[in-house]
Amino acid sequence: MPHIADRETPAEIADQLRKWNRIARCLRILQVSLGILGTASAFAVTTFAGELGTLLVKVFSFAAALSIGILTAFDIGGKANATRQAHRLLSLAVVRYLYLPASSLDNLFDSYAQAQEIIGGVTYRRLDGGGAERA
Repeated sequence: MPHIADRETPAEIADQLRKWNRIARCLRILQVSLGILGTASAFAVTTFAGELGTLLVKVFSFAAALSIGILTAFDIGGKANATRQAHRLLSLAVVRYLYLPASSLDNLFDSYAQAQEIIGGVTYRRLDGGGAERA
C-alpha cells in the first residue's frame, strides 16, 4: 500500500505512542512482579511457617498483603490493559492517516481523544465495598 507522500505523523502523536507503549510495558511488569511477590510470600508463610520464625512470617505476610493490596486497590492490570488498548487504537489511526486518503488529521485527533478516554485517570478501589474512585 503506498504511503501518502505529504503526510507525516505529528510529533506529539508519535511521542505519545512511544510513551503509552513504555507505560503499558512497565505496568505489565509491575503487575506480574507484584503478583509473583504476593503469591510467593503467601506460599512461603503457609508452607514454611514453622521453620521461618515469627519475624520472617510477619515479613512475608506483610509482603503478600501489600503486593496483592496494591494490585487490587489500584487495578494495575486494568490500567495496563487500558493503556495497551489506547496504544492500539492510536496506532491504527496513524496507519489510516498515513495510508488512506479519506482519513484526515481531524480523524487522527479524534482517535487520540478516544485513546485518552480509554486510559482515564488513576483508579483507587476502597476495600470497604465503596466502589472505585477515579482521580
